[in-house]
Amino acid sequence: FRSSLMRRADHRRLQRALRELHDVADGPANLREYLRRDAHFHHVILEAAGNRRLTEYVGTLRDLQMIRDLSTVDRTRPAADVVADHERIYERIRAGDAEGARREMHEHLATTYELLVVQETGETAAALLSWPQDH
Repeated sequence: FRSSLMRRADHRRLQRALRELHDVADGPANLREYLRRDAHFHHVILEAAGNRRLTEYVGTLRDLQMIRDLSTVDRTRPAADVVADHERIYERIRAGDAEGARREMHEHLATTYELLVVQETGETAAALLSWPQDH
């Protein structure tokens, strides 16, 4: 245990959340439970960061995700790849590497966002974010 990014209790909660995510990803397909456990992993990190407003905002986004069953898992990305993202995030936090954890989280969220956009709209994320050109 080398990290000062989280309290010891938060580390244990995050480790348990990662293990629970592994358990559901390795078992029979259950998207709803996977999404719940994925949300819990992210929630533990947000709570440990102490940003209550962001924690609530992300919780609201997660509620919308659950309502629509939005996920890349086993649709546009294997569950093992998504879990590997979470492992890298966890390892950076555990090592006390704030910049590395930020980079891994950013990559995870950006990849998920881009895949969800393509999956749900058939458009690339860049196309949806670009401003219309006046000709």
